[in-house]
Amino acid sequence: MTEAEIHLLDTETWGQHELLEVICSRYFVLGSQGLAEYSWEVNGREGRSPSASLRSLNRHLKDLSLIAVLDEGDPPLLSVGGLPSQVMVMPAWQQALVWALVTGFVTMAGSLWIAHLDPTSTTLESAALQTALVFFTLPVMGSVLLASYARIFVSTAFEVDSNHLIPLAFPVMSPDWPFSLISAIGQMRPDL
Repeated sequence: MTEAEIHLLDTETWGQHELLEVICSRYFVLGSQGLAEYSWEVNGREGRSPSASLRSLNRHLKDLSLIAVLDEGDPPLLSVGGLPSQVMVMPAWQQALVWALVTGFVTMAGSLWIAHLDPTSTTLESAALQTALVFFTLPVMGSVLLASYARIFVSTAFEVDSNHLIPLAFPVMSPDWPFSLISAIGQMRPDL
């Protein structure tokens, strides 16, 4: 049997400031203290750019419910704060409801357009609604859905949390804009 190793315990406890300073110093060369409590002038460690170092630091801080932000400057200023706790703006069931409602509005606009071009058909006629759904609604809503997924894939590639677009439409046909779709807004948490 070998002799027991002696372990010395540090009786001084670390505060939040010291902990964050040690964590941030793994990813950045820290300079002077900024005006905020948890902020420092920084440069990337080992020749890395500050933005690449920030992404690595935020991966580490996410488990601690913290987020770091770089402010432009020479040198940049790193600030660390709490990760906002609010979840996405709109739950999935509400998103699905909005998409279904907008799909209905776009179909109605397509049906109005068909009725305008063919006076023998009526707006709520089954054939007009089917034609509007296939040749008007599917291309318009498919394009918005494709843009929504493209937005999610691109933001994921840059490690940014993002949700689906929320389309907005009115069931009217206008000669200026016959597609009924007036906007596709992105969901952003109000606290970011």
